[in-house]
Amino acid sequence: FTQGFGPASLVWDLPVEDSELTLADLHPGARGETEFLGPISMRTALRNDFLSPAKNLLDSQGLPQLRSTLGLFGHALPLTSIKEVPSAIVNSPLEMIDLVQGFGVFVNRGYLKGTVSSSAGLEVQPLAIIQIEDLAGRELVRNNLVQEKKVISEELAYLINHVLSDQEAWLDPRIADVFSIGRSTGVKTGYVPGNQSGWVIGYTPQIVVGIWSGSPAPELEEITISPVEISAYLWRAITQHVSRESTVEDWDMPPGIMTKDVCYPSGDLPTEYCPRIVREVFIQGNEPLGLDKLFQALEVNRETGLLASVFTSASQIENRVYLNVPPFAESWAE
Repeated sequence: FTQGFGPASLVWDLPVEDSELTLADLHPGARGETEFLGPISMRTALRNDFLSPAKNLLDSQGLPQLRSTLGLFGHALPLTSIKEVPSAIVNSPLEMIDLVQGFGVFVNRGYLKGTVSSSAGLEVQPLAIIQIEDLAGRELVRNNLVQEKKVISEELAYLINHVLSDQEAWLDPRIADVFSIGRSTGVKTGYVPGNQSGWVIGYTPQIVVGIWSGSPAPELEEITISPVEISAYLWRAITQHVSRESTVEDWDMPPGIMTKDVCYPSGDLPTEYCPRIVREVFIQGNEPLGLDKLFQALEVNRETGLLASVFTSASQIENRVYLNVPPFAESWAE
C-alpha cells in the first residue's frame, strides 16, 4: 500500500509458472474443491490467503522492499534467509511476540509502542509490565519508559484494518462465522506447509491476540480439523473473554481516506459493461481515474459465435460482453 496499491487493486490468482506449487499450496485455507480465480482484488487475495498474487507482488517489489517494510515494524530479517525462500510459502523466522507487536501497529493507528532497548533509541521492544498495584489499588510501580514511534501513516493503517476486518471478503462463510464476535476484528490466518501447525493473529481496536497451535508429530495429519481452525477457535474464546468488559469500538476513518465506486475486480471506474460495482476505500490521491478495460463489448455474429466481420449483415450482429484476458492469463482462461 505504500507503493500506491490499495484494497481495490487488481491482482491475478493464477498457477505459478515453472513451479511445483499446487493449487492446494497456493490456496492453503480453502476447503474442498477450489480453482484459480484469475482476476481478483488485493482485498480478496489478502483476506483469503491466496499466495499466487502474494508471490507475484513479492517478485515485482523485490527483496530490498520486503526488508524495508519489515524494518518499519522493527523486524530485522537477514537477507540470506529471504534469498533462500523459493516462494511466498515460508515458515516465518519471526517470534510470536514480534508478530503480535507488528499487528499492534494497526491497532495503534500507525504507532509502534513499547520500550526503547538501546541508548540510540532505534529499537522499540514490547513492554511486559506497565503498572503494579496492591489490593487496595495503591500504585507500587509505574513504568514511565513507554515509548511510541510512528512507523506508518494512519491512512495506511486504516486500509489494513478495513481489509482484515471485512467479514464479507471471506470466500468461505464458515471461516467468517468463527471470527464474528460482535465487534470489529482484524484477523490474519497463517497456514504452514504440511498442515501440522497454524497461526491466527487478530485484533480489536483495543487488543491483539496471537495463537499458534500444532505439533511436530506426524499423527497430527490424521486429525480432521486443521491447526488453523484450532487456533481460530482458541482466538475467538480468548478474545471474547478478554474483551467482555470493553466498549465496542470501530476503526475511525481518518481525514485522508475517501470512498469511491469501482468495477470489480479491476478497481477502475465502472463502465456500462461492468458486471459488479463495489464501494472501495482509497487514500486521497490514489483513487482510480481511468475507466475499466477488463470488460469490453464486442460485435459477434450470433449464428457462428465468431467476431462479426464486414461481411456480417446487421441483422446477425449482437453485442456481447467479454473478459479481456491479458496474454499471461490465456492458459488459465482456456
